Amino acid sequence: MHQSLSKPESRPAPLGWLEVVAADSSMDQAARELETHLQSLPLPQGRDRSCRFILEVGRCGLSLQDQSQPQMRPLRLDAVGMRRRFSGRDLLARSIGRRCRSVVDATAGFGRDAFHLFHLGKRVIAIERSPVVAVMLADAIDRLVPSARSDSLQLICDDARRRFTQCDPPDVIYLDPMFPDRQGRSALAGKELQILRALVGDDEDAGGLLHVARSVALQRVVVKRPAWAGPLGSVPDLEYRGRAVRYDAYLTA
Repeated sequence: MHQSLSKPESRPAPLGWLEVVAADSSMDQAARELETHLQSLPLPQGRDRSCRFILEVGRCGLSLQDQSQPQMRPLRLDAVGMRRRFSGRDLLARSIGRRCRSVVDATAGFGRDAFHLFHLGKRVIAIERSPVVAVMLADAIDRLVPSARSDSLQLICDDARRRFTQCDPPDVIYLDPMFPDRQGRSALAGKELQILRALVGDDEDAGGLLHVARSVALQRVVVKRPAWAGPLGSVPDLEYRGRAVRYDAYLTA
């Protein structure tokens, strides 16, 4: 994987909310190693402790099943899903600017936007602080990114605010924090978003992350927001507005 799996000195207690299983006997060793790796890492405080998940290690990659939603198919990051398709303007591409060559996606999640930025030819560092989400994304990167371009999409599992001081300043820092719940909505969020919110929480520290990002990015910080919501911080310098989402750009150069 694109992140190192360090071995702890002693085996921690099993995770009561997450079971790592092998799809078949040939994957038993890989499943045990992944379970040990996850047990050794701190978990985000905002996650939903009532949720229960099964992480399956198979020959074709990792899949994640929410046990509270047995009727849903397990989540797996595949090539089709990681390729964004547009019927109109590519607002993300416009929002990062024409001069952008390097991007830190500081709230990478399952990596849809990180992959899109990679396919735009940018050098991308994806940062994700949830270890479970990060191993899913690392698995997708290993399977879907050609080895010749592996340096152009790298993953770090850590808190972005800590990592900002250890990375070379990028042209753009991109933030896609968890959208706030809208009162009175009638439909549940999609499967992937439900799982992500359960594992990561509500990103209540997103405003602080924006503040730090603005002191690091060389050109701008871009924040993805629901079209109906106010800005995450102060009034942005530029807006790229679609029907459902908006990209707020804060210039730093």
